[in-house]
Parts: sequence; structure tokens; C-alpha cells
Amino acid sequence: MCVCVCVCVCVCVFSEAVVRSGFQSLQLVTADFLPAIPHSCLSTCVDMSGQYGLQTVDINISLTSIGLLVSGWGKGEGLECH
Repeated sequence: MCVCVCVCVCVCVFSEAVVRSGFQSLQLVTADFLPAIPHSCLSTCVDMSGQYGLQTVDINISLTSIGLLVSGWGKGEGLECH
């Protein structure tokens, strides 16, 4: 089971507090534990970042998520190719 699956529900709920909490969890996982995430779960993390970018509940979260996709995921920071 992927680490980021737990925050998947947060994007579908229209509560700003829940969206914010879920996104903070995603940020923590990707910022602090990215090297430990199994490669099979990385696509889930990228997908979740994209979903947070599409949500309209909190524009700051949307912009931050897009920034994660452009800067962090785009460069592959913390990822080692095997």
C-alpha cells in the first residue's frame, strides 16, 4: 500500500481545513521521506500533487502543489535511478 493513499480522500472533500491538513501530510511525506517511498508509490505521490493543484478550495495549496510538480518532481530530487 502506498504511503500517499491516505491523503487521497482530502482532495474530494470540500472542507478547507481537511484539504489543508491532507496537503500538509503530502508535503511532509514528500519533503522528509521521499527517498524511503517505494518506487511503485511515486506515481501516486505525483498524481496526488496534481490533484491538489486542481482543487479549488484553497488557491495557495493549488499554487504550492503546482510548484512542487514543477520544481521538486520535475528534477527528481531525492530519487535515485536504479
